[in-house]
Amino acid sequence: MSNHEGFRHIAMEPVVSDASASWVIQNEELDVLTQQYELLAEFVLESRQRKDPLYFHHFDIDLRRGPCLGKRLSGCGAGVHYLAVSPEGDIYPCHQFVGQAEFRMGDVFAGELNSDLTHTFEHVNFDMNSVCRTCFARYQCGGGCHANHWQIHHTLLYPDDFSCQLIRKRLECALYLEATESM
Repeated sequence: MSNHEGFRHIAMEPVVSDASASWVIQNEELDVLTQQYELLAEFVLESRQRKDPLYFHHFDIDLRRGPCLGKRLSGCGAGVHYLAVSPEGDIYPCHQFVGQAEFRMGDVFAGELNSDLTHTFEHVNFDMNSVCRTCFARYQCGGGCHANHWQIHHTLLYPDDFSCQLIRKRLECALYLEATESM
C-alpha cells in the first residue's frame, strides 16, 4: 500500500512575494524547512526501497550530464526559455512577474515582444555576482529564481540568501539519495 496517496511526482516551491506579505516564509523558519527536506529525502529513499517510488522534483538530478547549459548558467529560464501569458494577453518573463508593468514583455494579440527585456534575461547569469561564483551548487542551480531576486533586492543579478540556503539543502538531499542508492 502506498504512503503517498497516489502522488508519485511532486514539486513544491516557496512563495515568491513581497517580504512583508503574511504568507512569505521567514528566515526563522529555515531550520524547520531544512529538517523537513531531510525527512522528505528519507521518505523518498524508503519509498524507492519498497519499490513504490515517490519522486520529488528537486531531488531528481542527473549527476552525469547535469542540467542543460541554459539552466546551468542562468537558472530558471524566465524571459528566455519560459514565458507567461496573462488572461488579457500580456506576456511576462514568468508567472511570478504577471502584473508588474516593468516586466511586461509584449502582447500576444498585437504580436509584439520587447526584445530589450528578452535580451536582459538572456544575459543574467550566475557568473555576474560573487555569491554564485563561489557556491558549490552553482551548476545545478544556475542562479535561482529571477522573480525572487527581484522581490527581495529589486535586481535580477543578486540572489536571496534564504533561497540559496534552501537550494543548497535540496541539492545536499539529492546527493545523499544518489550516494545512498548507488551503494
